[in-house]
Amino acid sequence: EISGSKQRQAPLGSPERQSLVDPRQVESFLDEIVMISQRSEEYNGFMLGKLRSVGGEVAGHAARENVFRGGQFNCTAREVTGYYITMEEYYVEEMVNKAIELDELTADQLVSSLVDDTFFIMQKCARRALATGSLQCCCALLTELNNILASGFRAAVAAKLANAGQRVMAAMPNDPLLDESGGGSQPHEAAVMVNNAETSGVYLHKLRQEIERAAMELFTGAAERERVKSCLADLSKTSSDFHTMAAKALEALAGAMFPRLCPALDEVAALTYQPSEAEYAAMEAEEAWTARLLLAMEARLAWLRPMLIPAAYDGLVAHLVDKVAARLEAIVSKKAFNQLGGLAMDRDVRTLVSHLAEL
Repeated sequence: EISGSKQRQAPLGSPERQSLVDPRQVESFLDEIVMISQRSEEYNGFMLGKLRSVGGEVAGHAARENVFRGGQFNCTAREVTGYYITMEEYYVEEMVNKAIELDELTADQLVSSLVDDTFFIMQKCARRALATGSLQCCCALLTELNNILASGFRAAVAAKLANAGQRVMAAMPNDPLLDESGGGSQPHEAAVMVNNAETSGVYLHKLRQEIERAAMELFTGAAERERVKSCLADLSKTSSDFHTMAAKALEALAGAMFPRLCPALDEVAALTYQPSEAEYAAMEAEEAWTARLLLAMEARLAWLRPMLIPAAYDGLVAHLVDKVAARLEAIVSKKAFNQLGGLAMDRDVRTLVSHLAEL
């Protein structure tokens, strides 16, 4: 019944999807099969060691090993391994589906339960596959874990991430410094979706490292290690995909925030950088446009900062600074300067750089 469920089931997170068997019941069988597999691998190691200790030609050793590996015991062990792979794949799919369905977010969380629950399941299944001591199990399960993360889980994260930047900006007040409400739950939920994508990439990278360390200790043969590394390479690509997804969302958020900074930037377009000495003295005495621009940026970033994880916040700052710098470059490239104007621009740029580095 489980073996044919993949062909009949709806995608992960779909309301039409139904569990054929409670995955918690399947888990108890998985633990028992893992124990059987461990004992089988230990027995194989013992018997192969005995066969190699028998004198004779090398060709004779190979023939005896082939006969043993093709015997009834190993055929049955491989059959049990096949059952394990099918059941483990079913278990991880159904548990991730439940994590998607039961995704929750509390007011003090920066990441929803979907990410933590999913990667807890992934870690458990990866460790169990490694515990079998079977290269076939490990490679099959690593491939399955990556398929789930790259398809169903990624689709669930992307669906909730859609238009996150617009939702945040719709709730952002015109003057965040005067707003005490925090914007309600809508901007927090949208920001958490960005955090989910970034955190998924981080968690997947850590999971890959953990699996690689354990696998390199377990499998000592060069060919075995290459097979494992080939599977792990797919996990690395999926991790990069999540980081890319988060980066695009942060760039969209920075793009939505940028128009609110334009009034301060428009002041630069109206300024002259060919002042007389009297005009230059007046420019030094007045509050510079840089102060108003920095205040506008700091106010909006400070409003968003409690909602974002550090990596996402840093990414947002980088994207926003890039957009501001590009706009300033376009404005300044059209201006003419005299010596005093050059000094004024140098002062303004130094002020911007020193303050932006502290954001």
